[in-house]
Amino acid sequence: MLDPEKDWIDAFAALKPADASIVGIMNLADVVERLTNKVEPNMPGATVTPGIFKFNKAVFIAQLMVLIPTPLPDWIPKVAGAWSAGCMGGIITPGCVAAPLVWLVSSSDVNTLPVAVVTIPTIAVGQALIVSMMAGVPGLMAVDAKSAQDMFAKSFFAAVSAFTFSLIGIAGTPITPVTLPVVVPAK
Repeated sequence: MLDPEKDWIDAFAALKPADASIVGIMNLADVVERLTNKVEPNMPGATVTPGIFKFNKAVFIAQLMVLIPTPLPDWIPKVAGAWSAGCMGGIITPGCVAAPLVWLVSSSDVNTLPVAVVTIPTIAVGQALIVSMMAGVPGLMAVDAKSAQDMFAKSFFAAVSAFTFSLIGIAGTPITPVTLPVVVPAK
């Protein structure tokens, strides 16, 4: 389950300035990974073992490494794109959902395409949220660094909160067949 927005703000605020850009990027990636990996499907009656989603921190870091520091806002879509790439390269771990039956019967937790899979189709929505929410950050940085940092954290929280898990595949025996996909919001 995702931590509340305030915990994201606190985690981003705890990031210390780094002597080298790689250290700052690694520290940011650690925070984003740790907080993002707590996301899980919000399914009534489901028991979800932590770790259903694994953010691809290496992809996120690689994309941030090519950014050139600039006071211009052109870095915002690149950061959002790096986050999106980290999510798209992420893993939805099998065996994390114990109920309800539609999830189990779909075989999503044990099979891969084309039989069944769980996807997160709203990663692009999260990417757009990061871009739109951070649009004012560059101007805000000069006058209120704390508020700019808070908005940075809030944008990542909103992006992950926008996740939906889409369950596709075959659902039927031993229960009545269910129309798939089943789309479930994040929590």
